Amino acid sequence: MRTNITTAVIVASLALARPAAAQQVAVGPDVVAPDGRAADSVLAAAARNGFSGVVYIRRNGSVLLRRGYGLANRAKAITFAPSTVVQIGSNTKDFTKVAVLQLAAAGTLKLTDSLGAFFANVPSDKRGITVQHLLQHTAGFPIGVGPDYEPITRAQLIERALGTPLKFAPGHGEQYSNTGYSLLAAIIESRTGQSYDEYVQSHLFVPAGMRRTGLLLPNFAADDLAHGVEGGEEQPTMLERPHAADGSHWNLRGNGGLLSTVDDMAAFYDALFETDKLLPRDVRAQAFPDEPIVLAGSDMIDFFLYNREPQSGLVMVMASNVAEQPAPRVHRALLPLYSSVPMDGPGARMAPDAPAVALPDTPTGRAAGEWLRAMMHADSASMATFLTERMAPNENEKRPVAERVSQALSRRGRLRDLVPVAFEAKSATVLEVRCRTGDGDPATLTFEVEAAAPWRIVSVRMIVGG
Repeated sequence: MRTNITTAVIVASLALARPAAAQQVAVGPDVVAPDGRAADSVLAAAARNGFSGVVYIRRNGSVLLRRGYGLANRAKAITFAPSTVVQIGSNTKDFTKVAVLQLAAAGTLKLTDSLGAFFANVPSDKRGITVQHLLQHTAGFPIGVGPDYEPITRAQLIERALGTPLKFAPGHGEQYSNTGYSLLAAIIESRTGQSYDEYVQSHLFVPAGMRRTGLLLPNFAADDLAHGVEGGEEQPTMLERPHAADGSHWNLRGNGGLLSTVDDMAAFYDALFETDKLLPRDVRAQAFPDEPIVLAGSDMIDFFLYNREPQSGLVMVMASNVAEQPAPRVHRALLPLYSSVPMDGPGARMAPDAPAVALPDTPTGRAAGEWLRAMMHADSASMATFLTERMAPNENEKRPVAERVSQALSRRGRLRDLVPVAFEAKSATVLEVRCRTGDGDPATLTFEVEAAAPWRIVSVRMIVGG
């Protein structure tokens, strides 16, 4: 998931016992420069309200703030620090994009190559899909073709993706797709002979000076990782969740699942935007324009955000681990202190009285309305009925209904009211609804419904903050 938001860095020097095989990393000092004191006050107040995370703010090369707030590990009372390892979510896709562009610059592949150049037995509806389509989310693949931690192989992922109906003809629409980026990871592996983790380690992380990024190769100590928290319950880390012997399982590989620190991610984006270490100047200028940008990822519990404004020399990196106090909310509180970009873009707060709109009287509009009413008003029993009767069966959804109900009610408490303020029909079965939450956060929901009665909901994709 990509959303809008800002900063990252964090606090606290703890001497943690590490296994002998773990990488020994010196913990740098917290930094609160005079120009960072206002941000520190904002973040300290947020921490008192439940925020936990790490924030790094730099302007014109000088670090203003590099500090952590709250607990990275509640069970062991480990505080956040600049060295805390955090989930970066969909920012992993930036590594995949850079890796593919490197291979294209080296002549190993072409962006115009179709899937048939890499995979056998590509069906006719997918023969027109190119590498560029995958990079730009215009291939027509759905968001995903299975749960993140499902233990499938590369061959199984490719077979499943090639057998999945497209949402639209290649190049004739846009659908954010984790599956498309998993296919790019498969292309990287097939053309380089290395695992995805090995390739990005040697061709991205080493040149950029990143020693604390990856999944398995950095050999992270368990106590260095932040644990996500939802509804007061601490969640497993990426290393505690199922993964393959050489990296993430394939529904997650190339599109998410990696870990890093705010220092390492600042170094990555510095190398990408400011130097030729990763990409030739002409390639990076076209793929990553020198303009204000926010790149973010989240599983709706852990958030990671990178914000760059080249005209003012501002860089902010932020990670948070408490679902109810996400980084985007803190980001908006910090922006007025340092940003020169007007807060009227996609990530801006919405006015609490932004007028509501009626959703269309179509199967997708009615289904979206039912989902919103259930999310905002249903009790546990009604929510269970809604999930079993109005959500289409999904063979990849193996969680008990009670667990799904609990998650839905937890997210209701986090989002408060969801009020639709705009919508766009992407197709006969896909409706995008722009909402405001009770806190004024923007939220975009994309509903897909069945193509015939009873028009149950196939999927709902939610982006909060962008």
